[in-house]
Amino acid sequence: MIALLSRQIARLLDASSGWRGSVLQVLPTSIRSCACRCHQTTSAVHLSKAVNGPDQSFSGGLEETTRHSRSGSTTSEVPPPSLAARFVESCPLYVRPYLRLTRVDKPIGSWLLFWPGAWSIALAAWPGHLPDIKMLCLFGAGAFLMRGAGCIVNDLWDSDIDGRVARTATRPLPSGQVSKEVAVSLVGVHGLAALPILLSLNTYSILLGLASIVPTLMYPYMKRITNWPQAYLGIDISRRTWMFSGVG
Repeated sequence: MIALLSRQIARLLDASSGWRGSVLQVLPTSIRSCACRCHQTTSAVHLSKAVNGPDQSFSGGLEETTRHSRSGSTTSEVPPPSLAARFVESCPLYVRPYLRLTRVDKPIGSWLLFWPGAWSIALAAWPGHLPDIKMLCLFGAGAFLMRGAGCIVNDLWDSDIDGRVARTATRPLPSGQVSKEVAVSLVGVHGLAALPILLSLNTYSILLGLASIVPTLMYPYMKRITNWPQAYLGIDISRRTWMFSGVG
């Protein structure tokens, strides 16, 4: 699905070089990288058609792409780092592993937790009135804290596997930048920081919030028994709308 979407985006980039940077900026990192690779391959194929003719375009395009990739002289634009990633890089070296452990440099998970609640808070507002700003801020802080705790729990579950996978080997836990003891302590710190936010809600929302802890902690286990762990995670996140609707 991502590959198909990336090919379509690559065609859009090829036809809209004037605002290519703006298109890339709003895409998630995985799709941005894949789209750039597709765009690079498409550009090489077009160049090969112009030089060698249509019969040699496929092999010539692949050779051109390989040559450019190996030499590092590709002309495709490299997606710029996000604001969150630049913030993490600007922090002191001894702080960065802890920020990366809680995925501060990748805030998409916090947004995924926040938006269902923000939607419910907006629906609970009186007609013609803005949503409760205080409640939006509380749920924003809660989403950030609980997403950080969830990422730490996920890495603790997968610490024996992440070190053998290229994509995750550099994470703070498998690379040894953060110990398991410190990671467990950070889970407790995040939970204690989020507890006053939960207790400020009504009884209905408090009970639903407490009931959601165990299903959330089960997400890493789902990766071991099903090929659809993200579907489980999506259902778990969507259940937050029940809790958020209780504030109205």
